[in-house]
Amino acid sequence: MLATVTAMRHAGYALALGASLAGGSAGCGGHHDPEPEPQPDPLAPTPLLVTNATWLDVAIYVLHDGEMSRLSTVTAASSANVLIPPWMLQHSHAVRLFAHPVGTTGSINTDFIHVLPGQFVEWRLESNMERSSVAVY
Repeated sequence: MLATVTAMRHAGYALALGASLAGGSAGCGGHHDPEPEPQPDPLAPTPLLVTNATWLDVAIYVLHDGEMSRLSTVTAASSANVLIPPWMLQHSHAVRLFAHPVGTTGSINTDFIHVLPGQFVEWRLESNMERSSVAVY
């Protein structure tokens, strides 16, 4: 009788050990590294969303590499999606945006912003131009 109890106890230990080894190794066998994110295309244009909350049409310019280029005109009280060509961002990736309300002598500009491939820019022009904001996502 004692031999049977001992044999059953050893069988129980062996079964518990086998189950724990099988369960523990099952979690390790299927581990894979997550797929890397694809790199953004450095030659793709950068989207710029301009929201014009002023009562005047606004001409949009970009200062890049020491050169000022006209980009677009945004109608009063509307939004426009504009693409910044990749050649404007190739060398330094730092640009400055300028907005000139048509028919006035004033203008507003951003500080230099650093834009990398795959990012986009959102510029909100308020009726009080000093309260305008820019964001890079």
